[in-house]
Amino acid sequence: MKSLFGGSSQTSLKKKADEHIIKGNWAKALTEYKKIVDADPKNIRNRQKLGDIYAKLNKKEEAVEEYSIVAEEYANEGFLIKAIAINKIIIKLDPDNVEVQESLASLYSSRGIEFKKQEKNVSAQEEEKVKVIPKIPLFSDLSREEFLNVVNKLTEKHYAKGEIVCNEGDKGDSIFIISEGEVTITRKNSLGKEVSLATLGEGNFFGEFAFFSNSNRHATVIAEKDTQMFEITKDDVSEIIKEFPRVNDVLFTFYKERVILNLLAMSPIFSSCTTDELREVMDKITKKDFNPGEEVI
Repeated sequence: MKSLFGGSSQTSLKKKADEHIIKGNWAKALTEYKKIVDADPKNIRNRQKLGDIYAKLNKKEEAVEEYSIVAEEYANEGFLIKAIAINKIIIKLDPDNVEVQESLASLYSSRGIEFKKQEKNVSAQEEEKVKVIPKIPLFSDLSREEFLNVVNKLTEKHYAKGEIVCNEGDKGDSIFIISEGEVTITRKNSLGKEVSLATLGEGNFFGEFAFFSNSNRHATVIAEKDTQMFEITKDDVSEIIKEFPRVNDVLFTFYKERVILNLLAMSPIFSSCTTDELREVMDKITKKDFNPGEEVI
């Protein structure tokens, strides 16, 4: 669908609408953003902004309607973490609304995907959608019920640009998933100098090494820009495992994929192995915990 306005007119409208938002003139901002969305209904970020404005004006029904469209589009395009973030907003506005959450579980959980593939009455369009759904670390390996439980335990966190998410040496009792923004991972070298290791963006996980190895954080994480993320704590995971013991196996498999494979690749002993050979070795590795002072061998 072509925009009803030219590029410059659309930019002018957005500038005007955003000025109203800055001043807190939400009613006027709503009028402008409705025009913007009508002109380009497929622009998800504009629809999300419209949902935000409806929420500010306490128009919950209209906000949920816009957010539901946004969440579905993010999910269909493979942006699961973004879809979960919007879903969390919907649940806050309408605690009884579980449709979006159920849809995410059916679309992304392992059993949900298999079920969709096996449905005899599934349309060609839906079948094609299932084929292109990317495998999301951790989530795609969960069953539908496990998926819903993990999502319900995710806590939303916001960090301003320059704010420290966690420090090297902190207790590592949670995993973070970035839904929007960017963080920098740094670590002190042998000389005590802070060295930048990586920059992570939307959809990336971090914190799993300390989480699974029962150790302190191995690096410092700083928000490179205003960042939104989810946190799931060890206590929350323990609660989930009590009801769904298989989640423990899924989490450990995730840990091996993200950490152990990298450690093997860096080891002189396994440096000549191919990726497939490293995966064979990795599959043989099991987890064992040791208390301080306990004999290993």
